[in-house]
Amino acid sequence: MHIAILEDESYWIDRIRRTLDAAGWQGSFFRTGEDLLAGLGRAAFDAVILDMHIANSPMTGADVLSQLRRQKSPEPILMLTQFARQHSAAAALDEGADDYLAKPFDGDELCARIRAIRRRMAVADADMVHAGPLHLSRQFRCAHWFDRRINLRGQGFDILLMLVEADGDIVTQDALWQRVWAKWRNLDTQAQPIQAGVSRLRKDIREVTGFEVVATVPGVGYRLALG
Repeated sequence: MHIAILEDESYWIDRIRRTLDAAGWQGSFFRTGEDLLAGLGRAAFDAVILDMHIANSPMTGADVLSQLRRQKSPEPILMLTQFARQHSAAAALDEGADDYLAKPFDGDELCARIRAIRRRMAVADADMVHAGPLHLSRQFRCAHWFDRRINLRGQGFDILLMLVEADGDIVTQDALWQRVWAKWRNLDTQAQPIQAGVSRLRKDIREVTGFEVVATVPGVGYRLALG
């Protein structure tokens, strides 16, 4: 399990690192909210731990939580709060945290809470679809190539979802038009917006993979080409 942690106190960084190591898990530590958000954009994580109160970061843990939930990031989030600030825990849960833990805490309890939020997330994993190293979440409308997030624009997610669901079969332009551009069915031409949407999708995927994974079937439509 790979966990992203926002923490700026050396004592707690060392304590959490030793706890994760003992559990056989990997931790990536970030001292500022900006660095953690950048890290989440580069790789996929199984869970996120956020300290609510970061001293030397323009973004607090609460700010990061709010941004992640606005972005519909799929990672389950555990908030760390100071024991004397229990009102912060309620605020964190209201903002979308999956659980919280007050400092000081026991390492076994930290691991137990991480496992618990992962189990709850497993129920939501039923919305995941896969094609080789491509992983899509319908609920959070996000895509990953192996563990790297693909930043999709416009109708990119809906196009890619249809291609993945087709499992290598051809998705016709008409099918794309009916499902992705349903509200624009009265337009005179289908080809232009579809071609533009697929072009953006290809560029977004290529920035992560380095090669094309969407093949054109001339005069018919498109399909995934993963090997």
